[in-house]
Amino acid sequence: MCLNWVYDEKISERVIRRADPCAFTKEDLMASMSVARKALGDLIKAFKPLADRVLVERFAAETKTKGGIMIPDKAQGKVLEATVLSTGPGGRDSKGNLIPMTVRAGDHVLLPEYGGTKVVVDEKEYHIFREADILGKFDQ
Repeated sequence: MCLNWVYDEKISERVIRRADPCAFTKEDLMASMSVARKALGDLIKAFKPLADRVLVERFAAETKTKGGIMIPDKAQGKVLEATVLSTGPGGRDSKGNLIPMTVRAGDHVLLPEYGGTKVVVDEKEYHIFREADILGKFDQ
């Protein structure tokens, strides 16, 4: 199905038209984009890593010191703490037995400075690490 932007003089507005006489207004398009964004957010919640991988969301960087001084983006550095969103079932040993994960969803963990795979969904950054790459977890 081909969708094209056209200017409709009758309604003085740009609309998307399909091959059939049905047309979408800007409001229809914005509503469908909102639904798509919600679906992407639900997609991350439903994402289940494989094997011994862990999906995490890094904490936000501090933008202001305790004294109230603003920290520029370049000087903020990488945040090494994150919250675990979901985990895989675990790795396998040489005999094929399942090795259970030691981290769970909701855990507060310490990450290495480098490594992992960055995943961006709806302008939000997530990272996937192997459990062995995670340096430790904080008691809650």
